[in-house]
Amino acid sequence: MAAFPEAAEKTRKSLGRPKAANPKVAVSLRLDPDVVEAFKRGGDGWQTRMNEALRKAAHLSTSSMSATRS
Repeated sequence: MAAFPEAAEKTRKSLGRPKAANPKVAVSLRLDPDVVEAFKRGGDGWQTRMNEALRKAAHLSTSSMSATRS
């Protein structure tokens, strides 16, 4: 048992990345290797770019993405 349980609980809750307002969903998806390589060639952020391309293909707004980028 912690000597200062309230302080220990506060510290435990503050660890890690803050919760996102609109968290992403992890999926398993099979894509052609050349498609994945094309996005990866662009460097870091390839998953974000792929998400943006999928949003455009699905005719979804990309305006919410500016709020999630740092």
